[in-house]
Amino acid sequence: MITILLCLLSIVLGCAIVLRFSNLPLFSWLGTGTLLGIGLSSVLFFLCRFLVPALPSLSLILEVLLVIAVLADLVRTKRAPQWCAKPSGMKWILGAALALVIVIGTSVMFTTYAVNPAGDWDAWSIWSLRAKILGGGIGRA
Repeated sequence: MITILLCLLSIVLGCAIVLRFSNLPLFSWLGTGTLLGIGLSSVLFFLCRFLVPALPSLSLILEVLLVIAVLADLVRTKRAPQWCAKPSGMKWILGAALALVIVIGTSVMFTTYAVNPAGDWDAWSIWSLRAKILGGGIGRA
């Protein structure tokens, strides 16, 4: 549940930044904002862990502060987004198809993990390789 909330925080950050600085249509700023938010969160996490490893939650604190600042700026400027006209029926069908594919793909991943959390033969092959390296016989396989 925490992971989902952190992903949503990243998406809100990216969408707010894109909405603040562009005039993209609805579906465009949602997609662009999602990519931008997840990318910014990843870079921020890497930099915080690299520069200040003693504070593991620094990136989360900075991200929350950044989201608050961008949303406050959006409210302060009160600039309404200039979305395109109502999407045609085909765009709604494509959006629904994309949502369906995401739901099915995510459920398949969760089901696969629930059925076999150890990763089937992946864990055994990794362990065997590690045992060969530790035994000094990597060339004798």
